[in-house]
Amino acid sequence: MDEVTLSLFNQSFRPNYLAGILNHGVYTTGPFSAVHAGFADTIFGPALLPSTEALTSSRQEETSFLIQQILSAPMLAASLVSPSELLQAQLQKLAINAIINPLTVIFDCFNGELFHSTAIRVLIQAIISELSTVIRAIITSRNGNLDPAILARFSPENLEKVISDVGAKTAKNVSSMRQDVRAGRKTEIDYINGYIIAQGADYGIECPQNSKLVDLVKGKTLISEFQIPEVFKI
Repeated sequence: MDEVTLSLFNQSFRPNYLAGILNHGVYTTGPFSAVHAGFADTIFGPALLPSTEALTSSRQEETSFLIQQILSAPMLAASLVSPSELLQAQLQKLAINAIINPLTVIFDCFNGELFHSTAIRVLIQAIISELSTVIRAIITSRNGNLDPAILARFSPENLEKVISDVGAKTAKNVSSMRQDVRAGRKTEIDYINGYIIAQGADYGIECPQNSKLVDLVKGKTLISEFQIPEVFKI
C-alpha cells in the first residue's frame, strides 16, 4: 500500500484501504485455478498509512458497502476490527513469516523441523530479538505510546511462543517462500524481512540477522545448522 500510494495517488485522491488477514487454506492447481481447502476465519479493517489521519465520515460511508458485503459472506467468517487491532495482527503475522519463510528456505526443510534443532532455536531467538525491537518501535510511532498488553504481546518471549505454536500446527507444511524458490519464482523476502530492515533503519535499529537472511534467500544459498555460528556470527 505504501508503494501504491506513493507511485499512483495524490493524497487528496487516495482511495480508502481495507486490509485483512485470512486464515483460510488455499492451494493452486494451475494458472488462475485454486482450491479453497481449509475454512477458518478472517479479520479485516481500515488500513491507515503512517501519515494518514483517521478516516472522515464521508470516507467511512464510501467503504461501508464493501464492509457489509465482506461481513455478509458466511464462508469468510469475517470480523471487522479497528485500525490498531489490525496493525497488531499484521505485525504478528509479519513476525511469523519473517522466521518460518526464510529459514525453511535456507535450511530446505518443513516448517516443523525448524524447532527440533537447538542451533536453529538460538538463531530464531536472535532474529526475534530484532523483530521485537522494530515492531515495538513501529507501534509506538503510530500510537504515541505502548501499553503493557502490547509490550507483552510483542516481547521476544511471547513472539517465540507464538511462532513455535504456528510451527507445530503447520509442521508438515512447505512454506510459501520455499515453494516459490523451488518453482523459480521471485520471493516476497523484500516485503517481509526487507520491510523489517527498512523500518529498523528509519528508527535507527540495526538488523544484521535479518539482513543476512535476505542475502541468503536472494542468493539461493542453503546451509546446515552446523554453519550457523560462522554464517550468522552468533
